[in-house]
Amino acid sequence: MQNAADSLNGIAGVVNPFRHDENVLDWDITAEPQALALFNTIIPQYDTTVKTWLGDDAIYNSLLGSREMLVLESLAYNGFFGAGKSPSLHKAIINGNRAEAWYEIRFNTSTTNITRDYAQGTIFGLYESGNITKDEALSVYKMYTKHHDTIVADDKTHASLIAPANGIFFINSRYSRDDPKIRTRASPSRRYNRNRVSSAQ
Repeated sequence: MQNAADSLNGIAGVVNPFRHDENVLDWDITAEPQALALFNTIIPQYDTTVKTWLGDDAIYNSLLGSREMLVLESLAYNGFFGAGKSPSLHKAIINGNRAEAWYEIRFNTSTTNITRDYAQGTIFGLYESGNITKDEALSVYKMYTKHHDTIVADDKTHASLIAPANGIFFINSRYSRDDPKIRTRASPSRRYNRNRVSSAQ
């Protein structure tokens, strides 16, 4: 939107991401070209926020184009990343502890939209793609044992929101699978932490 406004105001070098015959105030979700144009315009700043917050280029690069990165970009958009912010999630990702990262995203980075929190956890994924390994199973068991009371209490309190959150995940998966423009930014979960899981047990 800022680029569109700057372009209309005659600022040199700025390209309007919308066609001149489009109503930029029409936010109908079916207007895919507008949605993609807006997404592609604003997302680089949140990529940069994620990269700076992680402080690890190798992990950042391994997450590019993944569903995990979509979740991290969403958290960056909601203001969870910055100097000293979300330290437990940062530690889990740096240590390659997916289970703890999942817990932090689903239960400990609370926004005012609980369905969004749950959906972000589901999209990030408790397990990596492919067959579940022994190390993964042990990691999930340790996480669940550690946070059992919180998980059970929160899921009971917000039980009615779990299905809508899962619905958001399946919508995301459908678009990721069917549309190559989105699939490039939402590929199946990567084993970014394969070499780090054992160190995080």
